[in-house]
Amino acid sequence: AEIKIRDLFAINNINAGGLIVGISPGAGNKVKKWPEERFAQVADFIIERYQGQIIIVGSKNDLIASQKMLSFIKKKENVISLVGQLSIDELKALISRLSLFVSVDTGPVYIAEAFDTPTIDIVGPMDEKEQPPVGAKHKVVIPPNRTKAELHIMNARVYNREEALRQVEATTSESVIAEVKTLIVGI
Repeated sequence: AEIKIRDLFAINNINAGGLIVGISPGAGNKVKKWPEERFAQVADFIIERYQGQIIIVGSKNDLIASQKMLSFIKKKENVISLVGQLSIDELKALISRLSLFVSVDTGPVYIAEAFDTPTIDIVGPMDEKEQPPVGAKHKVVIPPNRTKAELHIMNARVYNREEALRQVEATTSESVIAEVKTLIVGI
């Protein structure tokens, strides 16, 4: 169902004020794209463990990724997709009201940081030292066994594609769920 900006402010009433988590499964740079099935596993964990409500966000370019993610989610009744429906101002309004925001290293994760909405930034091949969300409410998930980041803010065109993809694949849903658990305790 399509939701308008006036409806966004009623979202805090979902699940009687329960946990509301935004997830953005898209990525501007395809090499940073984390598997949709893993985003779904994180969503399922939040729904099952915390009776959370999931709101999927993204641009129209993220429709396929969001539909694929949604296809893997077990309890679809706990999910609202706003992909391709929000202006930037509506996205900011929504993110400011979330309990938690989960995304790969893209613009919306920095919107969440600006509003002090707890974030999980799945950096994949990005250099986590260059501009990660900072603070106790912001967690960065770094691929295991990585000797160096493949992508950099000022140089995202020259990189080893195979290694970048390996770094994305190495990041497990369990490692993201572990960070969800640490942030939920403080919410």
